Amino acid sequence: MAMSLSSCVLLILAFSIPVFGATAQPSLRGNKVDGDIYRDVAALVQTKGYPFESHETVTDDGYILTLHRIPKGKNPHAPFKGVVMFQHGILCGSDCWVMNSEERSLPFVLANEGYDVWMTNNRGTPYSNKHTRLGRWSSAYWDFSFHDMAMFDVPANIDYILAHTNVSQLTYVGHSQGTSQMFASLTLKSDLASKVNLFIAVTPVSFLLHQSFGLLTTLARSGVGALLMKLGVYEFNPTNTLLRDTYATVCALPLLGSLCQGLVGLIDTKTAASVRAPVYLSHAPVSTSTKCLLHFAQFMEENTFAQYNYGTDENFRRYGTAHAPAYELSKIHTPMVFFSGSLDPLGDPRDVEYLSSVLPEGLVKEHINYEDYGHVAFLGSDDVEDRFIPDMLRVLKQYVGPITSSVSAPAYL
Repeated sequence: MAMSLSSCVLLILAFSIPVFGATAQPSLRGNKVDGDIYRDVAALVQTKGYPFESHETVTDDGYILTLHRIPKGKNPHAPFKGVVMFQHGILCGSDCWVMNSEERSLPFVLANEGYDVWMTNNRGTPYSNKHTRLGRWSSAYWDFSFHDMAMFDVPANIDYILAHTNVSQLTYVGHSQGTSQMFASLTLKSDLASKVNLFIAVTPVSFLLHQSFGLLTTLARSGVGALLMKLGVYEFNPTNTLLRDTYATVCALPLLGSLCQGLVGLIDTKTAASVRAPVYLSHAPVSTSTKCLLHFAQFMEENTFAQYNYGTDENFRRYGTAHAPAYELSKIHTPMVFFSGSLDPLGDPRDVEYLSSVLPEGLVKEHINYEDYGHVAFLGSDDVEDRFIPDMLRVLKQYVGPITSSVSAPAYL
């Protein structure tokens, strides 16, 4: 039976403690608790006046995935501009896209612009925690990495969205692991190229030579990850709903605000400065598999973007070679735009530039980097409506353009 790591102790230890004091953050003002702390994704959307739908699809290996949809915005005169799929990163769910305020959450902005917005959830997360055969508490359920999401989750979600909206292509927006699984999926599933008109990679994660993220460093070099697997801790869940609600409520207290901002600052000091830091802590981190984290640690240790390394003997059995096969990035033909931040400890801009250099020439149409952004600033910074969001709207207009006359709007419009 799989064990759950339902404690924040390991997470805090895994991050490097010196980061805590790296940047002094202002204390949160006031002690009013934001209602968004306790709202799930449906409530986050509906309380702001937007329609909300929940859908399910089943992957070829039996995982039941939940897709969340904002079919339209508040502007009744906005012309239909196309379908956009948002794929969250590791330790997040679809609510991470809408946990910022309305004008700073990209899905709301795009819905108001006329886009049909879909937010998908990977296997193992709270919104996609079912399987047709396996119980969530079994080790077999958690025997996956992002490679399996690339093989099964991405194609299942894209095919469902296209079939449901009756369009031939969509725009894919991925954050963090959401980019990793798409890079891999485009090398494994050649038919995806005709279904995605643009891949927007926000904080692309593939090669990790320059990463400085303490959690991955600890897993890769301390043996903690292997120990967790031996102990049967196949689910990596550094918190749970009760603990997240407790963090968030305590964080709203003026005397403890700086401490909680320090927790957020472990991954992104700019986002930690936001007054909505308690809301962010109430929605993330969430569960994933220990194997998934170990797969990313492998990239750092081996300086490669490859399938999961099981060791020589098991690699021969699975792959026919001693080493895990590298993802063949030369096979990708989908146009891309990259967004990165110079303060990102995981998606270091130097690694992003290297990724661009090994992709087919001309495939990356633009790489936009913000000097003061970290890994989650694109989701949680207080200035995204003045910087990231306008850039995103320009990118969509420039590289996707208006919908052609051969594509009609979905029936609900």
